Amino acid sequence: MLVEASVAGDANATLRLLASIHSTQAMSANSIVRTMQSSDLRIVRMQLEHLAYKDGNPDAMVLLGQLLEREGKDKEPFKLYHAAIDAIKAQRKDMNASGDEFAGIYEGTTPQHRDPLPIPAAWTALGNLLLHRRGDLRGAKDVFTVGALKADDPLAYFYLAELEDKHSAPWLEYTTKAAASGHPDAAYNLAMFYALSRAAVEKSADAKVRKHLGWLDAFKSWTAYGMGKPTRSLSGRTGMAWEWYHVAAQQGHKMAGVMLAKRCRTVKNWSGAAMYLVQALRKAPSGVEEWPAAVKEAEGLRGLWLREDQQAGRTELEEEVEKEIKAVEEMRMRMA
Repeated sequence: MLVEASVAGDANATLRLLASIHSTQAMSANSIVRTMQSSDLRIVRMQLEHLAYKDGNPDAMVLLGQLLEREGKDKEPFKLYHAAIDAIKAQRKDMNASGDEFAGIYEGTTPQHRDPLPIPAAWTALGNLLLHRRGDLRGAKDVFTVGALKADDPLAYFYLAELEDKHSAPWLEYTTKAAASGHPDAAYNLAMFYALSRAAVEKSADAKVRKHLGWLDAFKSWTAYGMGKPTRSLSGRTGMAWEWYHVAAQQGHKMAGVMLAKRCRTVKNWSGAAMYLVQALRKAPSGVEEWPAAVKEAEGLRGLWLREDQQAGRTELEEEVEKEIKAVEEMRMRMA
């Protein structure tokens, strides 16, 4: 149906079809090329090229660039990403009333402001090309800065943070912005940071960050809600760590789930530990596991904890595992 709609000139159908093919992580670059050579998809590819080159559609430009990168090309994607940024700028310029040519220019163009297609923002695509294909660290940082500070794009903030000195004030600011906007890896990175020992932070953090941590350390009555039940009387720093682990785990970050499971187990919150461990063991919907190390650790913990629980007469983990198995079987039956 999407192919017919694309051939009929439906731009959204063209973008959705080719974006879904491109975003299939399990497909190799050669598989992508072979798929794109099928007769139907050759026509859809032509529609995409028309949208990019003739209609000036920024999403089409970025998606075409991504497909060309999968085919091993570099120069044309570079041009397309630049053209996409210029096209967005031109589309938004008439809405600017502040005198700053970039003010509000990307408003409404980031994933949280639109119907999300699996297509990266133009600045994200360009920044990654500069960084990973050309080794242009300065150029990539400049592009991510535009995406972060001008477009308020969480992913751009995340990439920008990765290019700053770790645990510096800019790193903390950008990582916090990305985490607060829903980036699970950023939330996990923040949790890991706040969970560091004071000695480790003294070696890596700058003066501004150390001052921030000092204020948190002075707060001794933090109540954390991320471990199945409220945990009281934590220091501010420890509380922040477990809150951010909880945020990351809620967004599917499996290593954060493992960390929470272990923490719950330490404070004898058996049901909380079971819940988070089962979340980490859950199979990825796409079939491609994003956190294999977390799953491997969770599998080891499951065996160890089941043996410990059997000896202690506890049943929380076994019950949670059985409940998950039952839910999976019910889902399979509904899909059959």
